[in-house]
Amino acid sequence: MKNEIYELINKIKVITFKKNYNNLSKINLYPGQHILLDTIYKNNGLSQRDLSKMTLKTPATITKMIKRMEKEGLIKIIDDESDKRITGLKLTYIGMEKIYKIKELEKNTINSMFKGFSDSDLEEAYKLINMIINNIEGE
Repeated sequence: MKNEIYELINKIKVITFKKNYNNLSKINLYPGQHILLDTIYKNNGLSQRDLSKMTLKTPATITKMIKRMEKEGLIKIIDDESDKRITGLKLTYIGMEKIYKIKELEKNTINSMFKGFSDSDLEEAYKLINMIINNIEGE
């Protein structure tokens, strides 16, 4: 039974990745950009180093993604007035528009995923998934 559950978890991961990829491509975003935009949205002025830590992406990956997103007009790199060596990241108007679209897509996906679940079903799923995460992180 453990193997079957593991396979189901992987299937959920693959299906949601494909669905997210298709949805994000409709609004001209590449995989991973939505996570960076959302993190910057929640942490205005965030440094690239902190963004790397928060999203579990390497600094090199973050640098590449930031350059692309800046070129696309999604974000703006701002200098710290007191220390020019430090830069922060802010969303542009275009980036904010993407956030609103992402939130709507996420809402639709979440509603689709949990259609037919009762409140107690959701609570039990939350509890069990957290147990899985704690087991994995505890190793």
